[in-house]
Amino acid sequence: MAKNKTVKKVVAWFIPKKSLIKFDGEEDSIQVADNVMQVSDFDKYPVMKNDTVNVIIENDEVVFLRKVKGTTKKESTQTESKSSDEVDETITKEVFCVSQYGLKFVGDKKWTNFSDNLQKKDLKSMGVIAKNTITASLANGKIVDVKVEAKKVEKAKESTFKKSSYRDEEATDKRTASMNAKDVVVALLNNKELEKAKLKNAIEDLTKTFYEITKNL
Repeated sequence: MAKNKTVKKVVAWFIPKKSLIKFDGEEDSIQVADNVMQVSDFDKYPVMKNDTVNVIIENDEVVFLRKVKGTTKKESTQTESKSSDEVDETITKEVFCVSQYGLKFVGDKKWTNFSDNLQKKDLKSMGVIAKNTITASLANGKIVDVKVEAKKVEKAKESTFKKSSYRDEEATDKRTASMNAKDVVVALLNNKELEKAKLKNAIEDLTKTFYEITKNL
């Protein structure tokens, strides 16, 4: 392996059972290659939060991982509180419904909340929507990281764009119909063909008529 590809990174969390690792300053976790997991004894030589490691990343996968000597994190005591972003588990499930503050997976009775950081993100554009299957990393019962297949993310963005475009077009048609109705009513009033008492009903009826005509064009 070429030495110039090796870079130093600080570990945010590492889950050997899932072959997933996340580095400080990076939003997404990354997969560790099978050959790295096979040749490394992480039970005997654990890689933990705040450890500095030398890594080589190719094709969005860690293909080389080695801890820098002298950076081993001290073992936590039982009274020490766990870091808020230390991942407890990673699950892959289908989303049933989503809100700004959390989501419910298919088959779950309770909601799972997002971390404060995730609540600030546009999760819909990331593909975190109902019926999509996501990989969620949880810490202290909250979702701190999510991964969605690229195709599903693009489909979610396309769906959002279509709905938005439809709403904009519909609103424009309604405004146009209303303006046309008012023009006709003004003309009828000027020609004394419409009584003022019937003004409101005339505007409503004409607006509906113009709108229906516009939709059927």
